[in-house]
Amino acid sequence: MKKIYRFIVFCIMLAVSFFADDDTQAQASVRLNQTNATICVGGKTVLEVVGTSKHVKWSTSDKNVAKVGSAGVVTGIRKGVATITAKADSFTCKCRVVVNATYGAAVSDVTIKRETPVMLTFTKNAVVSYKIQDPDICSAGWGSWSGNEIPLNITPKKVGVTYITCTNGANTESVRIRVRVKRFRSILLIFMRLQVTAVI
Repeated sequence: MKKIYRFIVFCIMLAVSFFADDDTQAQASVRLNQTNATICVGGKTVLEVVGTSKHVKWSTSDKNVAKVGSAGVVTGIRKGVATITAKADSFTCKCRVVVNATYGAAVSDVTIKRETPVMLTFTKNAVVSYKIQDPDICSAGWGSWSGNEIPLNITPKKVGVTYITCTNGANTESVRIRVRVKRFRSILLIFMRLQVTAVI
């Protein structure tokens, strides 16, 4: 009887670990995955509407600075600032997009549980550096160049939110990346807790 009970409890906890999340799409309000983005001329970033499965209509405030496709892919055209708007039924979401001449990132807002790369794109030679606002929350390191792109590999340390500012020493352009570290739910950890509870 005890074995059956322990197995049922384990299955329930396992299901919760996969589906119970404070930020699940079903419970979240309608929003964009990014509200601020920095890309370079020719660079791209992908915007997604979270919290609805309705058809999304995209538009840009200045197509000469940044254009957006039907799938939410934003492309930098020339240096400047544009606002990308997503409309789904009665919901309207906006993202401010800064287009740099030489330097940008694939995303400016990431949520991680494990090491995650953020691709940076350059149209000209650059002297690149980065600074982490709170190094207790995450660490980072450069990967290998691939053409005009280089990944910044971000490794979580503890749950929290911080910012990484990447700077191009060749000019005044910079990219600010918001990093949110979430708790990693381990199936092994859940099983170990279950065993301890069963023993007690």
